[in-house]
Amino acid sequence: MSNSGTALRQEPTTDNQGLQAAALASVANAVMITTADGVIVWVNQAFTEMSGYAPDEALGHTPRLLRSGAHDQRHYAQLWATILDGRTWRGDVVERHKNGELYTVTQTITPLLDADGAPSHFVAVHEDVTQLRSSQARLQSLFDHALDAILLFDDDGALVDANPAVCLLTGYSRGQMAGMAVADLIPAAGMPGFERDWARLMAEGHARGSSPVVRSDGGLIEVDYQAVAAITSGVNMLIARDVTAQRRAEADQRFQSQLLAAVGDAVVATDLDGMITYWSPAAERVYGWSADEAHGRAITDLTVGPGSLEDPDAIMARLRGGEAWTEPFEVRRRDGTTFPALVTNAPYFDPAGDLTGIIGVSTDISELKRAEQLLTHRTRQQGAVAELGQRALTVDDPHAVGLHAEEKVAEVLGDGFHAHIDWTARSGDAPEGPSHGAGETQVAVGTSGLLRVRHPDDAPLAPADREFIDAVAHVVHATVQRDTARARLAHLATHDPLTGLPNRTLFLDRLEQARLAATRSGDRFAVVFLDLDGFKFINDGLGHDSGDEILRLVADRLTSVVRPADTVARFGGDEFAVLCPGLSGADDPTAVTDRIQAALDAGFVTGETKVAVTASIGTVIGDSASQASALLREADTAMYWAKDNGRNRTERFDTRMQEQALHRFDITAALRDALEAGGITVLYQPSVALTSGRIVGVEALARLELPTGEVVRPDHFIWVAEEAGLIAALGQQVLERACADASAWLAVDPDFTVAVNLSPRQLAHPSIAGTVAQALADADLAPGSLWLEITESAMLSDAGVDTALHELRALGVKLAIDDFGTGYSSLAHLRQMPVHSLKIDRSFVGGLNVDGQDRALVAAAIDLAHTFSLSTTAEGVETPEQCAELSSLGCEFGQGYLWSPPVSAEEITRMLPPESMGA
Repeated sequence: MSNSGTALRQEPTTDNQGLQAAALASVANAVMITTADGVIVWVNQAFTEMSGYAPDEALGHTPRLLRSGAHDQRHYAQLWATILDGRTWRGDVVERHKNGELYTVTQTITPLLDADGAPSHFVAVHEDVTQLRSSQARLQSLFDHALDAILLFDDDGALVDANPAVCLLTGYSRGQMAGMAVADLIPAAGMPGFERDWARLMAEGHARGSSPVVRSDGGLIEVDYQAVAAITSGVNMLIARDVTAQRRAEADQRFQSQLLAAVGDAVVATDLDGMITYWSPAAERVYGWSADEAHGRAITDLTVGPGSLEDPDAIMARLRGGEAWTEPFEVRRRDGTTFPALVTNAPYFDPAGDLTGIIGVSTDISELKRAEQLLTHRTRQQGAVAELGQRALTVDDPHAVGLHAEEKVAEVLGDGFHAHIDWTARSGDAPEGPSHGAGETQVAVGTSGLLRVRHPDDAPLAPADREFIDAVAHVVHATVQRDTARARLAHLATHDPLTGLPNRTLFLDRLEQARLAATRSGDRFAVVFLDLDGFKFINDGLGHDSGDEILRLVADRLTSVVRPADTVARFGGDEFAVLCPGLSGADDPTAVTDRIQAALDAGFVTGETKVAVTASIGTVIGDSASQASALLREADTAMYWAKDNGRNRTERFDTRMQEQALHRFDITAALRDALEAGGITVLYQPSVALTSGRIVGVEALARLELPTGEVVRPDHFIWVAEEAGLIAALGQQVLERACADASAWLAVDPDFTVAVNLSPRQLAHPSIAGTVAQALADADLAPGSLWLEITESAMLSDAGVDTALHELRALGVKLAIDDFGTGYSSLAHLRQMPVHSLKIDRSFVGGLNVDGQDRALVAAAIDLAHTFSLSTTAEGVETPEQCAELSSLGCEFGQGYLWSPPVSAEEITRMLPPESMGA
């Protein structure tokens, strides 16, 4: 009746899975059964309580739903290799609860083999090791309070333990049952079925059925049972439930007839004088005396050692009084050796009720004593690990935790053991797993060192002691990891993760230190703020990986050219700052900024590409009275001044920059408020036919009014809108207003036109054609009545512009090149552009009558436009002479103060002839 393999044999049938499910439903540990390909087919209630997944949430899935991500693929590869080979796998696993919390279990996976020896199912038992301190007590409590009878027995059928429910079921005390066999509870009539089920249990790992059971009082009961093999090494489990209580008196006689022959404990009967009247076969084996030798002799002469019983007469008096007596004590064998036994002596009454003798049962509890000692030892180990874990949570120093761990290991293992953590051992010196030599055990503390435990003799450590040392090393390693993570977090809080440079937080701290030092020394200090020019094009052109590499190279280059006392920091993106403390007298940061510019001028190589990088730099000098936030703001202002004035240069902060920055801030705020409230003012300047003087259209011009009452022209706030990302909203609001205002004029004059300027960013937006189409539709305006004016530079600024121009032209709107002559158009470009008109810049018109060169340029522009069948409009016409000259050169239209400055829509209505407005 033994099974030496680690796998269980089973035919992969639904019935067998049901047997396993019924057998394991009352087990305290989480149990999960899967098919050979890992699909969950059964879980018990403990699995739901541990994982949070109800059976209907787990069945049909794979154990991956418990994965936490804490184990790499090698872990699972080893697991599968073991169980597919038909061997049991056991190890610690970090799993994820349904609610996201992590917990650690000791997982045992046992293959169930089919008739061909191949795994058909796997039984996984999960033991929550986070509760090791109380696991023994909880298991014992569950065991003791289970309603069903639970018996633990070895592979030979001998009972290892039984819970109180077994005692209620059978009538035996736990002491009486110790050492009995499962077969002792089965009557002769039930033995064929029992043996058949036993064979199935050993072959398949589980069995289920019904059987008669004989109670201690002789009663015969019928039970349903489920048995599972190898719930732990060499121990099997049987769970039984009373289903009937029949023929008690008859069953008692049958039970008694087999008990004495089959029981594993020594059974001895004596008369009232202590003379042996019965000596069971088990007594022969236990004590070494044959039945013939023992019969008629005094029991105390054969089994009781000198001094073992404190008061034999008192015990016999109790028995004579009809009381049973049970006590553990040392009993003696024939060879004089002793062993611990649990002895129960009970009075025997004849049918008349008269006391006629004593029946004694002796159970060898040597293994139980050893188990108790092991349990006590394991409890001390678990308590020590838990205490060490608590210490690790409150002590930040891993070495202090290590010292405590050394003390605990020596204390728990006992005298002669010595533990020491070698922190100098390199990670390469650490064994992949625990190294258990004859005189020393080594366990790696992560990659930080080795826990070395010297033995007092050459005997190897017991498995439980090896597990204890492993657990201690794990706790110390966790402390090291926590300390490392804390240091890493502290570094990340003050440093840029990409470049490793100090971040804004650390820079501000050192800036405050420089200010305090200046208070003591009277020296000054400088803040240098730099922004890489056009870095967006590097990211867009080469990719963000190359951009990150350039940023790291820039950081290295900056660090190499500053003074040792200087601090280089990255504020994010492509912005860097340098703190130069200890400037005295006439010192200034010019030398540092010159070295920075020179270092950047050398260029950078990423991959096979050499990249030119320049920077716009702003500097400001600080002293003990300076405020950090103000210095950073002023250095940033100076940097933007450098960027606005050509880039690749350095500017020193002065109040003029601050005034402009504040003005720009005011404009940005006013612009944002105006856009949100729909408060952008739109004025219109008439376009006039030069030959007739008739108003043929208008150009829409935006105006922004500040809270102070100042009215800002477009050339003073358009660029602010572009930098602030508001240009699209501004352009759309002006476009919609212009289309709406033009509806009234176009209703009576279908040839009237309205022109709206498009900025380069508007034109480059992929949805510009859709925006224009929507504005036309909302105003019910014909596309041909709308002119969109675009500068030459905008037409050449982006590859997507050409597509946008053709989409707009296909829409039916008219396109004009604004400020013609000031951009970079070539004849080839002009020929390819889908435009309808050129607008001659006012700078040429102003010198038309006084500068022959300007006149020649205007004439050439008009001739060029006519060559390409384009109309022309002259801007900035202010005198009749200019009007006459333009007309003589063939210019069709004009705009300027000669006719009207930009005015409101109402004023345009009043300017139009009454007949054209339907008057």
